[in-house]
Amino acid sequence: MVFDEISVALNIMDEIRVETSRMEKSISAVPGLAVILFGDSTSSKAYEVPGLMVGIKTLVVRLAEDSSEEEVLKYVSNFNDDPCVHGILVQSPLPSHMDNKNILNAVSVEKDVDGFHPLNIGLLAMRGREPFCVPRIPKGCIELLRWYNFEIKGKRAVVLGRSNTFGMPTGLLLQREDATVTIIHSKTKNPEEITRQADIIISAVGQPNMVRGSWIKPGAVVINVGTSVVKDPSAPYGFRMVGDICYEEVCKVASAITPDACGPSLLMAKVMLLSNTLTSAKIIHNFIKTMASMIFTDCSSSTMSRLIHLDRRNGVFLPRLCVGQLSLRTTASGRGCTLSIRSSSSPSAIVINGKAEAKKIRDDIKIEVSRMKEAIGVVPGLAVILVGKNEESATYVRNKKRACDSVGIKSFEVCLAEDSSEEEVLKYVSGFNDDPSVHGILVQLPLPSHMDEQKILSAVSIEKDVDGFHPLNIGRLAMRGREPLFVPCTPKGCIELLHRYNIEIKGKKAVVIGRSNIVGMPAALLLQREDATVSIIHSRTKNPEEITRQADILISAVGKPNMVRGSWIKPGAVIIDVGIKRVEVSP
Repeated sequence: MVFDEISVALNIMDEIRVETSRMEKSISAVPGLAVILFGDSTSSKAYEVPGLMVGIKTLVVRLAEDSSEEEVLKYVSNFNDDPCVHGILVQSPLPSHMDNKNILNAVSVEKDVDGFHPLNIGLLAMRGREPFCVPRIPKGCIELLRWYNFEIKGKRAVVLGRSNTFGMPTGLLLQREDATVTIIHSKTKNPEEITRQADIIISAVGQPNMVRGSWIKPGAVVINVGTSVVKDPSAPYGFRMVGDICYEEVCKVASAITPDACGPSLLMAKVMLLSNTLTSAKIIHNFIKTMASMIFTDCSSSTMSRLIHLDRRNGVFLPRLCVGQLSLRTTASGRGCTLSIRSSSSPSAIVINGKAEAKKIRDDIKIEVSRMKEAIGVVPGLAVILVGKNEESATYVRNKKRACDSVGIKSFEVCLAEDSSEEEVLKYVSGFNDDPSVHGILVQLPLPSHMDEQKILSAVSIEKDVDGFHPLNIGRLAMRGREPLFVPCTPKGCIELLHRYNIEIKGKKAVVIGRSNIVGMPAALLLQREDATVSIIHSRTKNPEEITRQADILISAVGKPNMVRGSWIKPGAVIIDVGIKRVEVSP
């Protein structure tokens, strides 16, 4: 079967038209889209959207190629403030003299209909969070699968390519649909071995005919997004478009495939843009409920300059305070990460306890804290907020205080009653945000059930989010070319262990068991940053042992006693156990 994405796009346009009409009749609001284009090149035609056909007002600003960045930012600012504009789209790529990150981050996150703002990506990556908008081409791929009733839950999905605009968000969307996802990239070894196991393949790498028929599992669903221009004297214009998927071969093996040299069509991409604009208008006018209730902006350079870190290579203090992040995080019981390396020639594994490495890191931190105090008179400060009488949480907080004392970091503790109000917690968070002697804020989890965990964690200033759980930090972690201020502690500790024992990550197959916002998801993102080919196993994964047996590196964080058996492990694999659970032992 060949996908008819044009028909799907037209049907979705009909649905958008109905919704915009309903919105106008109910609250007298019409969705508005502002588009900023450059020059008169044919590439800008891809941004001509059929807004009027579905009842969406479209405002187009066409600037000269040599316009200044300040001029573009002025238009963006005006559209951010314009109540009639609900979506802003800036043509990409920008002229070479402009800073892409600076301009895209200037777009209000609630009007980011391209879905590329780091906060939107962070919300997309986190379970239980909802982004304002999702990148349109990945969204179009998922819409195609849904429209044709292809089941995603429990399926093995492979995405070829890891770009910020397509590969990475497509992988995150498939994970949200409960697929078991692997992302293949340029450092992946033997990619065809991975694609042959996939029920769903989506490719966006721009390499003509890269994916051959022999790469495909019979009956797989294949969506091609990547295209390349190939010279062809016999073609009308001397060239033709060729997709990543070798259509002539793959169509004989796959159960469904996108048309030759084509994925979700240009029309489909435009329709997803209109869909995002409608969603944004609904959120802004409270026409639908949204979980993304708080708006955040990227940190300014003046904010960043308040963060301090000593670069030991040249002995100067740089704007990058990660003091609390350098230690391997331990559990409430005091147990650290355990790493095992099993040699294929040895019957027993080398067991490395994270405690020894944590002590070395604490010693390094103690030296840096002392040098920092002597050089600029600043002592790092960590504030911890504990709500309720959870004994494990209380033990963790006591351990953290002792750790701070041992390295010379000031610690501030607030212990609140179980029935404290959410407003009271937010008041303390706000106070610590404004306190110049506090450089890190940690809200101990879990919070009582009557509190909104997302709201409280998001209230922590991103520059003091030493737990690394702010959606903006997660978004930056997910995006290539972006750097988070902080990384979640336990995943960072796992990577630190691998580095300290010189275990190569680049090009290796890595499997993470568990997809929590605290460990599983950020651990996978960190491994991808290290050029591993990563698969995430979760409760919907079928036959997980088949996947773990292929892993060179395995990180488990699910809290199921003895879940991973010896038969699940590839000889010579490196194993990091993070998940623990208390079990009763008979006397």
